[in-house]
Amino acid sequence: MSTDLGSVAHFYAVLEYVRTERAKLADMEAKARDEIQNAMGDNEIGTIEGREVVRWCRTTRRAVDVTYLKQAYPDIASACTRTTEIRAFRLVVPE
Repeated sequence: MSTDLGSVAHFYAVLEYVRTERAKLADMEAKARDEIQNAMGDNEIGTIEGREVVRWCRTTRRAVDVTYLKQAYPDIASACTRTTEIRAFRLVVPE
């Protein structure tokens, strides 16, 4: 089924614009973060004029290795697996 979105076309245009700008900003953010991290080296605290402005600390994270779990214990992995349904919202890019 489909719905004519003519009455909300403006919101579609806004959504396209915001997503484009967000992608540009994400790229700018990544470049700025890289430069700051390169300048910090192994240090954990970054300052500007003596004021602390950024912390880059090491942390430890534990996670289940799902690939290994499925290979080594397929019955357990299967018993612990659940199926859910989602509804994905995507903009269609014209060809």
